[in-house]
Amino acid sequence: MSSGLRYYLRLITFDQESTNNALALAKSKEYGKAVEQLKALRKREDCGERWAVYLDALLARTTYESGDIPSASQLLGQIKERYPAAEMEDRVKKLVDELSEKLESSVVKVKEEEMSEKMLSELDKVPQDNAKRYELACLFFKTERYEEAIEQCLDILKIDRNWEKGKAKALLVKIFDVLGGSSVLAISGRKKLSAILFS
Repeated sequence: MSSGLRYYLRLITFDQESTNNALALAKSKEYGKAVEQLKALRKREDCGERWAVYLDALLARTTYESGDIPSASQLLGQIKERYPAAEMEDRVKKLVDELSEKLESSVVKVKEEEMSEKMLSELDKVPQDNAKRYELACLFFKTERYEEAIEQCLDILKIDRNWEKGKAKALLVKIFDVLGGSSVLAISGRKKLSAILFS
């Protein structure tokens, strides 16, 4: 085998075994070890450009999976800056696109959690604010925090059973429909609703 062919094969395969070991570590949630191994591979002198970008993408994904969202976002930004999407291999582009989507979703989730905490804090000061409570119930419903959404609707009905022509009750019915008739949460919520309406 010529030295040129050996070099070409090395560029294609690099160190697949070590890369697979790092991926196995990440899969078994040993993120620290996986990150260390990926970084070590990335620093090797025989790591060609094609493998470098692939390892960078794997490192960004593993960092995200470890829960370090800011660092993952930073790594992803660096990849996008250094490597134009048009020049990325399919496997790299797939990793980058999937991670971009997950990071966007995480940012939205964090913002929604911050918003709900802020609204709960405001309700502690003005517990009779049904408009704010309804807004919070809708946010909980949207983020699939159904139990909390139900509690907020029930709290509105305890204050005013006919608030805004039954908006809280209508949202409760919608939540119960999503949960399904056999849901323990829906059954419990219906009992509490009946107790409030017929007390």
